[in-house]
Amino acid sequence: MRVLRACLPRHRNCARNQGEQRSHADPRPLLVIRDLRVARFGVASPAAHENKRGNILIIAGFSPAGTRACSPTIGGEAVRILYVFPHPDDESFGPARAIAAQLRAGHEIYLLTLTRGEATSVRHKFGWTLEEMGVARHREMQEVRKTLELTDLRVLSLPDGKLKELDPWTIEQAVREEILRVKPHVVVTFPVHGISGFHDHIITHVTVTRAFLELRGTEHPWLQRLAYFTVVTAPADFPWHVNVTKPEEIDCTFDASDADMERFHRALDCYVTYADVIAATRIHEVFRKDVHFEIFRENHKPPLADLCDGLRADA
Repeated sequence: MRVLRACLPRHRNCARNQGEQRSHADPRPLLVIRDLRVARFGVASPAAHENKRGNILIIAGFSPAGTRACSPTIGGEAVRILYVFPHPDDESFGPARAIAAQLRAGHEIYLLTLTRGEATSVRHKFGWTLEEMGVARHREMQEVRKTLELTDLRVLSLPDGKLKELDPWTIEQAVREEILRVKPHVVVTFPVHGISGFHDHIITHVTVTRAFLELRGTEHPWLQRLAYFTVVTAPADFPWHVNVTKPEEIDCTFDASDADMERFHRALDCYVTYADVIAATRIHEVFRKDVHFEIFRENHKPPLADLCDGLRADA
């Protein structure tokens, strides 16, 4: 069995089948998706369509245009990494440093955000309704997508702050469908402690882990690794409680470059409605260059220097 040890730079385009379109009539529950899928060097097409999958009807707002660049590292394609988080800004409060580094390495980075973050108390500052706050944060995520140059971004409309009240299968099915669509080699989400301990973070950890375990196997050989973005030290004088992972539990760590850090800062600044929160938490100063991941059911000593290290090259 060949093992992937390094990732080559991006040098050619490749196309991916984005799934079939189906009719609009369907009695099943509705899950609205603000879909920002954009080809690496293309522009989103506003042609709306609907896809029916499982027992949820999914509405997508944009479809991809053109082709996207990919590096032939596994089976002639770039390594695909899917990040799954519950809220807008979860990807930028730390993980953006890793995402920027991974994109620079030639990986394809996909982001699934389960809610529009509409329940934040910040909405009261603006006198906005839940819907208005969700629209504003969704708009900011579009700017994050452009700033980080994500391969693909998809935002769902599950209820912010209330994931624990949903049937877990509803969340798991949404994650499962995205995994099957993207066909990632690596999936990344929060660790079991959720870093902040917020219930939505912990529910996301559980449902993503469950979907990964259900799908991993010979039928989906491309699905090889589940990782958890985490931190190993709690920042001093931070206004929120921070859960940390023990250093001995870290399976992958690397330093982001100056360019990665600059992109991280720009991604944070896309959240204009959260400017006061970002300033109060000093997120720009709190995170340094060091990035850390746990890897589910793997134990790497010393830790890997890239989440794609050790992946099967023939998947």
